[in-house]
Amino acid sequence: MKILLLGGTGAIGSDLANILSDDNNEVFVTTRRKRKNKDRITYITGNALNDNFIKEVLKESFDIIVDFMMYNNLNLFKNRIEILLEKTGNYIFTSSSRVYADSVDEITEDSPRLLETVNDKKYLKSNDYAILKCKEEDILKNTKKKNYTIIRPYITYNYQKLQLGIYEKEKWLFRALDGRTVVFSKDLLDKETTLSYGYDVAKQIANICYRDSGRGEIYQITTTKAVYWKDILEIYANTFKKVLGREMKIKLVDNIYETKIVKPDYQYEYDRIFDRKFNSNKLYNLTGIFKEDDVRDSLEKCLTNFLKNPEFLKINWRDEAVKDKICKEKANMKNIKRMKDKIIYIIYRYSWGYIIENFARRIKRLINYIRY
Repeated sequence: MKILLLGGTGAIGSDLANILSDDNNEVFVTTRRKRKNKDRITYITGNALNDNFIKEVLKESFDIIVDFMMYNNLNLFKNRIEILLEKTGNYIFTSSSRVYADSVDEITEDSPRLLETVNDKKYLKSNDYAILKCKEEDILKNTKKKNYTIIRPYITYNYQKLQLGIYEKEKWLFRALDGRTVVFSKDLLDKETTLSYGYDVAKQIANICYRDSGRGEIYQITTTKAVYWKDILEIYANTFKKVLGREMKIKLVDNIYETKIVKPDYQYEYDRIFDRKFNSNKLYNLTGIFKEDDVRDSLEKCLTNFLKNPEFLKINWRDEAVKDKICKEKANMKNIKRMKDKIIYIIYRYSWGYIIENFARRIKRLINYIRY
């Protein structure tokens, strides 16, 4: 088959491309960074959010299109969906299990979503990831064509993607390796969550690609094994000590807002603070047995592999400064490469940033008052 992955170079997409190509499919992957082609994998360099680029890519038709893109502009998605459906036999749209509202029961594909249940008007009008995914799902379901499948992964991990609560590895593991303290919220410790190994999720997406019976349906792709965040923190700490021979320093704060400047944090308020337990029977009935790895063993392996050759994305030095202030620590200024980041760090490490932001907010309110 001829398969197109839009934005397929992330944690799941990279594994999916390899899985599909190993099955003798012809795989095409859009990427913003030039990459070397592999056997049966062709990389198409360009921005998949650009209409001209997509029109060029879609001059050809594909048996399957798997869309990993994040459309912050709903009109862009709305205007594009018809041509995507027209140019493929099965369009697989990557949504998220973050779309679900809080639930005391196991979550199924029919469980209530945030969009229909939350009364917070500001949140509903926001560009939060979960709300955007809800709205994009609705756009897709209201199209005339039904050659689509909606998938809802949840938190995934591999050796390059290691999450702790709302934090990616750049916001906790970077600190640990730098000898500084990892800050975590007490109110998340006893919350249940599920983490799925990225390769297993990619394997399930491949299984969906091969089945016509899944079209027009929604499938959540999550492990059913729930685990507490305190257990995840323990796994990381024990592995860190096992590999590096030193303790990972941890400080618990009462709630996540002690470490944040920008409020509210919607990922925290409308997802991580919920207990999340999933029922994946619908997916199992379509594709067969889902591999249920022991998260303790597989997370340890992933962190161990990462610690052998650590590589981080961009560090938010404003966040680092706030956490250092809480922990009474200081970053090594040699690790802050850009002068702009050095200034930001110093301002927020010594509280001047709060004074500046508060002053800016007061000026903004005054201007609005005078204007109206």
